[in-house]
Amino acid sequence: MDREAAATHTDNINLFGKVSITSAFTPEGRVYKKELVEYLSTTRDLTVEKIGGISGVEVMIPEATYLVWCDFRKLGSWPKVMRRLKEGAGVALSGGEFFGPAGAGWFRINTAYPVNILNSALDQIADEFKGK
Repeated sequence: MDREAAATHTDNINLFGKVSITSAFTPEGRVYKKELVEYLSTTRDLTVEKIGGISGVEVMIPEATYLVWCDFRKLGSWPKVMRRLKEGAGVALSGGEFFGPAGAGWFRINTAYPVNILNSALDQIADEFKGK
């Protein structure tokens, strides 16, 4: 049993995690999961539409996460884009440089936010880069 738990990464789950996993397999948990997936699909699509509408920005549409990767390299250097995001748009995004040189110029947007907050942040980013 210990080997199976280690193989499935369930050997070190705290009580909160165990209750969550157990709850996920109840009828209520299935309803919650369905609603969550629908919500995250909506916020993903909103992000892809608004950020993808910025000229020069390419968006990688995620298939299994709520993190949307966006390529801002055509809009300037990483420091310049980061400064515009923070100072101009008032939004701080996770930079891809943390993941190595290939991530330079990429930023990721967490779409698992309340839609009103996410929508406001997306509008602020779009407004900042509208004129490049």
